[in-house]
Amino acid sequence: MCWLLRQMKICPNAYYNYKKDKKADYRISKKRIQKKMLELYHEYSGNLGYQMLRVSLLRAKISLSNTTVLKYMRELRIKSMVIPKRPPYKKGDCYKKFENHWNREFHTDRPNEKWCTDFTYILMSDGRRRYNCSIIDLFDRSVVATRNSSHIDAQLAVQTLDIALKRNRYPRELLLHSDQGSQYTSQLFTEYCKEHGVKQSMSRAGCP
Repeated sequence: MCWLLRQMKICPNAYYNYKKDKKADYRISKKRIQKKMLELYHEYSGNLGYQMLRVSLLRAKISLSNTTVLKYMRELRIKSMVIPKRPPYKKGDCYKKFENHWNREFHTDRPNEKWCTDFTYILMSDGRRRYNCSIIDLFDRSVVATRNSSHIDAQLAVQTLDIALKRNRYPRELLLHSDQGSQYTSQLFTEYCKEHGVKQSMSRAGCP
C-alpha cells in the first residue's frame, strides 16, 4: 500500500491521517445519532422497534436504512418491549348462579353487611399481567381484602375472601355481590361461601 501511494506521489502519513480524520467524523456522527435513538426509545417507553425507530429518526431529519438502525440498536443493547397478546378468553363452567339480592341498593348502615368483589389486571413493566381480586365494604367503601396472582381463577377469589373473613372475624348475615364471572359461579367458590355462611348476590349478565 505504501509503495502504491509513493508511486502516486502521495505521502503515506498524509493519507492515513486523512483516513483517521474521516473515521473521527463518522464516529462523532454515529454517536450523535445513537444519542437521538436512545432519546426516542425512552420517550416511547421502549415500545419502538427498528422500523418505527427509523420512521421517528426520519422525522428528526436523520435518514438511515432499517439494517443500520437495527445494527445501532444492537450496539446500544436496546430492543422493542413486545407486549404478549392476551390469550383468548375461555369461559369457565358455571356451577351455580345467584339472583340479584341488592336491587341496586348500594348502601348499608352497618359494616360487614354488604361486600362487593371484582377482578382487574395490572400490566407490569416487562409486559406481563398480574391479576388482582379485591373486596370492598359498601358501608364506607373500605378495602377489606386484596390479593394478586399470575392467574385469574376461582382459587384467587377464594383466597381473597378467606383473608377478608379472617380479618373481620367471620361476620354473619354477610351478602357478597359480584358479576357472573366463572370464578364466582365455580363450584370451588360457591361451596366455600356456603360453608362460611356467605350469601351470594350477582348482577345479571352484561351488567357488572
